[in-house]
Amino acid sequence: MLSSDWGHDFRPDYYQLGCLRRYYSNVLIMALTATANQKVVDDAVRALGMQNPFRYKSSFNRPNLEYKVQKNDSKSIDMMADYIASCKSDIGVIYCLSRKDCETSL
Repeated sequence: MLSSDWGHDFRPDYYQLGCLRRYYSNVLIMALTATANQKVVDDAVRALGMQNPFRYKSSFNRPNLEYKVQKNDSKSIDMMADYIASCKSDIGVIYCLSRKDCETSL
């Protein structure tokens, strides 16, 4: 079982990905994360049955990214929709503090 504190909604799903190693023993597996601490990374390696994986770690500070933080209020959804519509050729990610926040903000 995993010892780290993954998001409770996702832990069972990630843990079950380990069956891929049993069914496809010769297929390469890549695991990517943007925010995991070392304990979570170690758990992911174990859960996926990875043996001696190459690990690459880099800073989250990326000079090619633009960060915008806005207060969440009753107009947030409309503001995000307008912003997304004005940037059709751009790529972006919108983060919420929790899955529940994402689902209840709609």
